This record gives sequence, structure tokens and C-alpha cells, in this order.
Amino acid sequence: MNPILTIQTDLPEKQLLWTNSPTQNTTWGWEPTPLRLRLHLEGDALTPRLRLEAGPNGTIWGRVTVEAAELADEYSLDCRLYSKSHPPGPLEVVVRVIEDGAGRVVAQTSLTLDVVWEGHSGFDPARHGYDFVNSGSAYGAVRLDRAVFEQTYGLTFERDNLFRKMYRDILGATEDANGPIAGTAPLSSGLCTGMIRSALEYYRQGASPLAHDRQPNGDTLTTIKLFHGRQLTDRALFQAAGWIVLGGPRKVFEAFKKEVLRGNLDPMAFDIGIATLKRKDFFRAVQAEGHTTIPYAFRQTGPYTGQIFIYNPNIPASQENYGYANAPLGQERRLAGPVINFDLAKNTYYYTDHYQSLRPNGDPTTIVAVHQSAYEKGRNALIASIANKFI
Repeated sequence: MNPILTIQTDLPEKQLLWTNSPTQNTTWGWEPTPLRLRLHLEGDALTPRLRLEAGPNGTIWGRVTVEAAELADEYSLDCRLYSKSHPPGPLEVVVRVIEDGAGRVVAQTSLTLDVVWEGHSGFDPARHGYDFVNSGSAYGAVRLDRAVFEQTYGLTFERDNLFRKMYRDILGATEDANGPIAGTAPLSSGLCTGMIRSALEYYRQGASPLAHDRQPNGDTLTTIKLFHGRQLTDRALFQAAGWIVLGGPRKVFEAFKKEVLRGNLDPMAFDIGIATLKRKDFFRAVQAEGHTTIPYAFRQTGPYTGQIFIYNPNIPASQENYGYANAPLGQERRLAGPVINFDLAKNTYYYTDHYQSLRPNGDPTTIVAVHQSAYEKGRNALIASIANKFI
């Protein structure tokens, strides 16, 4: 009877996961899932000693000399996967049984694994997000504060007009130092951009966001308002415009993946549901629509399929909902909670019916990915000052 080699693995769903170290938030390092192959050789071996070799495309991941009798029972071969990763998708691992000394292949078989890439930025919503939810009811009346305005912007034109018009509108301010502002209504959706950008800033500084009784007030509210207003700065507007004109979901996915691979040195936020230039109502929609989130991990299961996990400030950032973006050693690494799905072949994304490449009503949208440095360092608002004159 010719020897027959069978092979099994304990990998869940035969997925071979390459991911970054849970203890390294500043340097990417590939850490593949440990791969153990369980082998069984049925039939008569011609020699008592055999050599096992396993690996893809001629690469040796595991090599050992064994007694033929050991293979008659189930033999475990631990493979050492080298740091050079393989692209996401199917990967054939070939196992050969070779006569020791003679070099003749006695038996050979293969196993197809699905290579998955999973990268964590280091931002963990459960630790770095706010303990309150973005909503109009949480913020209540938003005050127009001149001191915060002065901290928000550097060089502008006609500062008083910018303060009373475009800045007031983007904050959704309903009162100022003199009381309620006539003709304004309370916020219905909160200050998501300010929450996200200030949370990223705390994260960059190695601090957790300030919070007071699960409500945005005091220094927390001041910081949120400051970063919310910086949507109008030249640097933020230029980066956003570049994504609207030349971007797309596929480029957004690759940009985030690249940032994670380089250590998340300049983290980005995603503005999802942003109107594309194809929209007839572009100028209205680009001001009125969209929602800001923080991407914190990606998963890629094939060349054309990807997911990005996000911190959505409209959803409580609890460990039960999100898990750990970077699990401590000995704890389960898991990803849960809100996720954006990307079809990289079609250049589309889907989060919800409202936040997707093509809404049910036919409105196309995209994702804008602006680095935190645009909000931290960019303060001049000359473009907004000029536009302010025409609204």
C-alpha cells in the first residue's frame, strides 16, 4: 500500500491570522497565529527515518526528522512562520514526507488556509472614548463663547463676522453672553467632530478624555467646542477637499492601513456619508450631512474585501460593545462593535443604509479621512472667512 498522508489543523475556520503585537502601539510587528499541523501517514514506509517539510511555495515553515512509527500515530508539527507576511486570501501549505538520506518524496499533501490581516492602531474606544453619547439632549444649550473662538483660530478675516455667522452655525450655538440667540434651535445631533477630534488629541498625548458625570461640561465641553470649530480651518478644509475630489473608499481603506502599519503616528478620523461631487445638491449636502468617527482597527480577508472598526460617538464606548483594540497579554483579542465594510474591487463602502456609497434614495456618498495634525496644528481660517461673507 502506498503511503497516504493526511493533514489537519486546529486553526478556527482554517484562518491564518497575521496581526500586530498587542503590546506595541508605536511599532508594527507581524505576529502570525501559531500554526500546528496534525499529520498521519498510513501505509508502509520504505525507511525507518523520514523527514517532514511544510510550507507554501517552496518556503520551509517546518522541518523535522522523525521515526516512521511516529507518523503512524497522529504527529504534531509546529511551524515557524517568518515575519514576512503573505497577502490576504487563500494560501496553499504543502507538506512532504521524504526518505531521510535518499531524498525521495514518499508522500505529499496540501492544506489551503485563508490568510487574514488584522491591524490595531492602539486607540481603544473603551479606554480612549468618552463616557457619554453624542446627542443634542446630552449637550443641551450650546453657548457661543468668544474665548473659545479665539483659541480655535489664528489668522482670519473679519473675525467678528465669522464669530457671529459661520462659527455660530457650525457649533449650533443657541445662546451667547447676553442670553438666547434669536432664531436658533437646539442641537439635534450633538458635536460629533469635536468629540472625535478631542478624543484623538487626548489619545496622542497619552491621556484619557476628561468627563463629568457622563455629561459634556467644563473643560470637556471647552475642548470639544475648540476642536469642533477647527473644521473651518484651511488645513482641515484642504485635506477634506482632496479626499472628495481624488479619494474614494478603496483609497481610504489603504490610507488607514498604511497609517496603522507605520505606527499610527498621525491618526486620522473618518467623516462618513459625505456628499460626492456627483450630487446636484453638493454644496448644501456637504455642509449639512456627514458623521465623524475614529477608525481603530482593520481586517482584510482577501484582496478585495476589507473591514474597518470604528468608534462611533453616538454609541456608548464600553468594553462589552467594543472589546480591546490592543488586548493585554493573556486576554482575548477581539473586535466587535461598529464596522464599515469595504468592497475594494467595486470601490464602495457600507456602514448603514444612510452611510454607504449609494443610499436607497440614490444619493452617492464617500468617506473623508483627515489626519489629526490638521486639527492640532492648523488654526488659520482664511477660506472660511471669505465664504462667510457670502452666507
